[in-house]
Amino acid sequence: MTGTRSVRFTGLHPLALTLLALALLSAGPGAAAFGQGITDLTLKAEDLAALQARFADFSDDLPEAKKLGMDRITAYEENAQFVYAAGPVGSWTRRVVLLKPGVFVVDDLAGPGGGKAEWKNADKALRAELAGAGEKRYVHVFRLGDAKDAKIDAATDKKPLLLTVTQGQTKFELALPAEPDEAGTIATFSGDKAQLARRLLPSGIMPHGKTGIALLERWDKDYRRTNMPGWDAGRVASQLKKAVEEGKVKPGKALDLGCGTGTNAIYLAEKGFEVTGLEVAPTALTIAEAKARKAGVKVRWIVGDAANPPEMEPFDFIFDRGCYHHVRWVNRDGFVSAVSRLTKPGGQFLLLSFRAANERAGKPFVKEAQIREDFSAAFDFEWLKEMRFDSRSGIENSAPAWTVMMRRKK
Repeated sequence: MTGTRSVRFTGLHPLALTLLALALLSAGPGAAAFGQGITDLTLKAEDLAALQARFADFSDDLPEAKKLGMDRITAYEENAQFVYAAGPVGSWTRRVVLLKPGVFVVDDLAGPGGGKAEWKNADKALRAELAGAGEKRYVHVFRLGDAKDAKIDAATDKKPLLLTVTQGQTKFELALPAEPDEAGTIATFSGDKAQLARRLLPSGIMPHGKTGIALLERWDKDYRRTNMPGWDAGRVASQLKKAVEEGKVKPGKALDLGCGTGTNAIYLAEKGFEVTGLEVAPTALTIAEAKARKAGVKVRWIVGDAANPPEMEPFDFIFDRGCYHHVRWVNRDGFVSAVSRLTKPGGQFLLLSFRAANERAGKPFVKEAQIREDFSAAFDFEWLKEMRFDSRSGIENSAPAWTVMMRRKK
């Protein structure tokens, strides 16, 4: 390990768990005293061991935040190869990653003010150092049980921090940014073969438990094929392009919900919008990132659930092509609440949704009355019109749809 100083981390029973590596990424007077008299950011060995056992299978319930040393959990994902959780600890942010079966990475990042309030139990000299200017970051890596032979390589002089953890034939590569609001990436390998292609970690709470994992796999697997799924038209949505080019939507802060491989988000960025693309399928965002680099535009890509998105400032404009008509049958209230919360008062929401061609049409097709019922409390309708979705071959014989422009009530 390079560019680090070893320090003592208290609150862990040495018989229950072995400290594999500890990196202190902030240098300064008194830094080696970290852990003396401090209880706010410690973890208990028995809690980590219990979490390891719990994460062996998928659960419908989130882990208890305090067992992770967090005030609450704001980002979470279960995966066959890892579990990720993040949340605030006062003004600090903590990320916890379990690399299965038994390596824990704990990344603590100071927020504004250097986390001064959280270190009230520290001695006077340490409080002075922690309240000073500069980046405060502590990264700990622990191994439990069968992971006792795991090896780590850390490039602590890189931004983001790069960690490589090897357990037998499995290798994990983690990139953890120094910015608390950035999620980082993960990739796994078996020998030289990629098991999990490099992808973003989540920024919000993802569907979890066996049902949630099946849902995530359903959406992600279609982007791992050679041919893109049928709903990926490979062209900018006509209704979005028309609204922008006719000036009905002005450049501002925009969110593309269920952005897929980023075609529409990239278009908005090219037109001067400050764009965030949110998508539940990590593979889709890996493709989107590459497309944005090629186009020479900046988009913030976020792995998240449209019905339970991460905490973000409200947007001037939200666009949804084909997300609502699926999510409403799974979590209608969550989706409507999220869109209402994330649209600024006076902001616009352009929705393109499957249209029920007759009263017998079932999900995912949606009737006009259902759209009005879902959104009328928070939005005024500027238009609700019939249309057809764009497809790779055009709009002839493509699926019937609605184009709906709404404005958030003030």
